[in-house]
Amino acid sequence: MRRSLEQTLTGVYHDIAKAQIEQENQEDVTAKEKAELQTVLDWHVRDKAEQRSKERSQYQRPHLVKRERSQREILAIQKRKQELVDWLEAERIRLNDPDYHPEKSTDSREVVYEDGKYYVINPGGEKIELTLGEIITDYELGINYYLNPDSVPKAVRKKYIFETTKKELQDLLDEQIILDEIGNLNFGGEGTVKRKNNIIKSPQENKGSEGAMAEIMVSNFLEKLSWDFNADFKLIRTDVYEDHLHKIDFAIRRKMHYRGIKVEGQVEAKEESDKSRLGIQFTIGQSKELLRKKRHQLMEMREKIGVEIDLDDVVLVSVPLKDLSKVFFKWFSAGKPSGGPDKLWDRETKQAIIAGVLQGMMTEEEIRELQEKIV
Repeated sequence: MRRSLEQTLTGVYHDIAKAQIEQENQEDVTAKEKAELQTVLDWHVRDKAEQRSKERSQYQRPHLVKRERSQREILAIQKRKQELVDWLEAERIRLNDPDYHPEKSTDSREVVYEDGKYYVINPGGEKIELTLGEIITDYELGINYYLNPDSVPKAVRKKYIFETTKKELQDLLDEQIILDEIGNLNFGGEGTVKRKNNIIKSPQENKGSEGAMAEIMVSNFLEKLSWDFNADFKLIRTDVYEDHLHKIDFAIRRKMHYRGIKVEGQVEAKEESDKSRLGIQFTIGQSKELLRKKRHQLMEMREKIGVEIDLDDVVLVSVPLKDLSKVFFKWFSAGKPSGGPDKLWDRETKQAIIAGVLQGMMTEEEIRELQEKIV
């Protein structure tokens, strides 16, 4: 996101949202106190609306009233985010009570833990084994789980609500970014978000979106590796601003003493003692024109590192994936079984993704070890 928005959300809007929640929880709030808070809110909304207007060019300046309206919506979302954070903190405390059983939603799938393994219970009572990585990443595909408190360890249940709440907060942040970019003719982030959501809800009606489909499947697959095999990297999901304007599909971070940066087949090794953060532009296309365009985008993005982009490097990864939409449709038509569509990939495809993406972050020996673990 823009740094100006980040400063607003972590600063004044964060403080106002907390004050609003605290005031709502007080029983003896006076009309004067409510009016004072509203005055502070109104002033900051107008101030931020004017700032955003000055930041944009003359072709990107909708009426100030429209900007004020969008800022009010951003602030309202910030309050929802703060309420989510407060709920998470309270829920993690409640989970310490062995007698506490959270309410099970009607659309959630129950998970039990037996003999060191996780199982999802299908409507017919059948138990299907799945991994912790699958449980956590399936949230990206619209699948919710109820972790049975009588068998699933407390630490895992806490981790699950933390990870799913974090993803929910990311979705809300994307809404704020879209609102903040109102009037920006170069920003089509709303379409990007809608396309990904529509693919998950109805892939048959969104044919031709294989790039977004690949991003969903590949990022979920990589995140599972970090969970299930304790791979020495962490996948970072980028926000809609980084995705749309900076063309960064996701990022990978790890702490190591070696880094090989691979760009279009070229590898350069160097020593690295701090955390490496690598932005990934992922493509399944192989045409010369597409790759030429992607390389040009890459050059532009690298000029912004340290200024607009908080990463060590950005690389282009091109991996041809056969029958991508067919695999996704097959998974969806089967009722979205737990584990995601990438579970239908063959071993060769999975190994190709590992080599293609992680060669920029891992040694060849580390990559081979990870590939050998793949079924």
